[in-house]
Amino acid sequence: MSESNESALRVVFDTNVYVSFLLGKRVTEMLQKHLQDHRVIIVSTTRQIEELVDVLSRSHISKRLDSRKVSDLLSAVSSSSEQAAPSLGLRLCRDAADDYLLDVAASAKAAFLVTGDKDLLDDLALKQKMLTDYGVEVITTSEFLMKL
Repeated sequence: MSESNESALRVVFDTNVYVSFLLGKRVTEMLQKHLQDHRVIIVSTTRQIEELVDVLSRSHISKRLDSRKVSDLLSAVSSSSEQAAPSLGLRLCRDAADDYLLDVAASAKAAFLVTGDKDLLDDLALKQKMLTDYGVEVITTSEFLMKL
């Protein structure tokens, strides 16, 4: 592993963030630059990629998106992200469906879980436990971009 990869930020993006990336040009360009510079390593799971495909195929979302951008994103996430598996069995969130992302972030030793999910962002005890016990900061996309 090169020195730049050793200092890269390991990041788990929530599915809602990927959808937001597809809707906004500026964020996508900024993130792409950091990925190309090897400053960010995206951590994902097969389950998340399947969820992303499902969400992006929903008619109320797909009609708002450029199909080429969707294809490019799915390809990039599938081929460029580091695949990780939840291995800790974390049960921390009010919405149990979100626990797997917390678990992946902790298991993969990610620095950040970037999300727009209020269940994760507004739960201060959850955020503190993730940071204190696992070194994972649960933050918004805007907060993440300020850290780059």
